[in-house]
Amino acid sequence: MRNAKKSVSHFFVFSVVKSGKICYNEKVYLYIIVRGVIMGKTVKLLSVITAMFSSCSIGAGGDEPEKAYVKTDLHDAEFTFTYAQLKPVFSPDKISDLTALFENTDDINDDSTVQLNYNDIRSRYYDNNRDIFDGIMNLLSDSEKALLYDNSEAVLNYFNENFNRVKTERPQTEPKEDFWIDNDTVKISGEESKTLNNAFKLYKDFVQKGLKDDYFPEAVGEKYEQGTDDVQSVITSLTPTYEKDTDENNVPVSYSRTIIITLKNDPSAVAHAFSPHDKSAILSELKKGESYFSVSDYEIAYNSPVIIATFDAVTDEVAKVEFYKNMTITSYAKGEGSLSYIGDRTVTFNCTDNMNYTFNWHPSEEDK
Repeated sequence: MRNAKKSVSHFFVFSVVKSGKICYNEKVYLYIIVRGVIMGKTVKLLSVITAMFSSCSIGAGGDEPEKAYVKTDLHDAEFTFTYAQLKPVFSPDKISDLTALFENTDDINDDSTVQLNYNDIRSRYYDNNRDIFDGIMNLLSDSEKALLYDNSEAVLNYFNENFNRVKTERPQTEPKEDFWIDNDTVKISGEESKTLNNAFKLYKDFVQKGLKDDYFPEAVGEKYEQGTDDVQSVITSLTPTYEKDTDENNVPVSYSRTIIITLKNDPSAVAHAFSPHDKSAILSELKKGESYFSVSDYEIAYNSPVIIATFDAVTDEVAKVEFYKNMTITSYAKGEGSLSYIGDRTVTFNCTDNMNYTFNWHPSEEDK
């Protein structure tokens, strides 16, 4: 059975500290020092002391990593899997991907364990190896899956509260936009031809240009407050970064929190999170291709749009927010000019509007 845990692990590091810092076993070393003095073996004693402290940092402070603490406990879920449980999920040609999960394990065997949160699983496999993603998620029991969702309201409130700080505190913001069409999903009604496919490439270029010219508003955070009625799911994952102390213990020096919000496909829910495009502006851009085709209208169906937000969990400052408006577009086109013979066609394809914001809350003087 896997052990699902919903609270931040606490790591206790024991060290002996007096006026400075003595590593390893202080009592043993003091005994050696006292015995050396009594026996008058000053030269050998100095060699012993040098060897004892060669790997230590003596004096207040030292080089010990500073332990970080999570500011807000959202009971982020994490799951423990054994190598034997995961092995059937990976095909023989993907075994290297499995062993990569156990990179911190010296001798991997069926009882070796690895801890994964939802974002670990999704970021590794959702886009490129969906079978592996589904297989790992299917290993979770119903009660374990429930741990991902039973804190949804608290997580959504956390997202809204801390993302809204962008409006008032105005960190440095770097936007990045993109748009892409999944060519494997393109369907054109009627008989296919090379000429028709070439015409669609031109059509696609105009669609992309039209969307990019009519993107998000400059005021970050203007539209992005979600209510529970707008979402399919809200899942949070907490990921620590470790450094070793002088006793080779893992010390968490930072925590990042990833919140994945999947919206409902209802246009009103999407409108609460995304600024809508100007339909007339896009159709106007498409008119530039009217020597080859004309587009009278288009319709949008949403495919689970997603917001992925990354926070510094030590400060609760949002570091990055990614908006993915996944859509299926159905447009109504007509061949014009040299392509008039193709007549009326319906063109359907999947596409994604993407807008990312990266935030710098503590810029250096050079960055200001």
